[in-house]
Amino acid sequence: MSARKRSSRPTPSLSGMKGEEPRHNARMDLYMRGDDPAGHAIRLVLAEKGVGARQVEVNEEATPEELLKINPYGSLPCLISRDIVLYQPPIILEYLDERYPHPPLMPFDPTLRARVRLFLREVNGHWYELCQQASRGGSRTKSRARKELVEIIVASEELFHDSPFLMGEDYGLADCVVAPVLWRLPHLHVRLPEEASALRAYMQRCFHRNNFAGSLTRRERVMGTQ
Repeated sequence: MSARKRSSRPTPSLSGMKGEEPRHNARMDLYMRGDDPAGHAIRLVLAEKGVGARQVEVNEEATPEELLKINPYGSLPCLISRDIVLYQPPIILEYLDERYPHPPLMPFDPTLRARVRLFLREVNGHWYELCQQASRGGSRTKSRARKELVEIIVASEELFHDSPFLMGEDYGLADCVVAPVLWRLPHLHVRLPEEASALRAYMQRCFHRNNFAGSLTRRERVMGTQ
């Protein structure tokens, strides 16, 4: 892939854009890394649902004792809601969608719901891991991860052609999990090919949603300007 002089993705201005005020003051704590796409996806769902939660940014090298007491794995992100502790991102996302059903972020059709679940697990288990490798690995690991990330995104581009969002006309969980990856591409020095026009249009739609801007941490806001 040839080098290009400018970024291959849209960079919307976030000035003046704020997330909607939470409609529910839930007693929830979200432990997360400030640059983690999985945590970002959860914050997107919270924003779409209008649900407020206490957000605790965690340094992985110094996991808080309070987190280890309730989640012995110390894994992130971790959501504490009422009497339950959840620490697998796909489970957290579906829990939030079912606990706060409006607006619904899963399709009603059982076949489409199954496809979304498969997609959530694919992105969480593969795409997010590549993001981490492209950000934190050695030079060879970063190069390989960037190449593979481009390949899987381009291979998925047909998903972005037929509808405004991944599962149809409405924004949903599938969009919440993939948008954080796409937002991080310039930060990861990942460039999309020129012909990925449908994907760029999809990125514009996702990034210009008020709830997307409101979901960003300070560290993530910088990622979109690099």
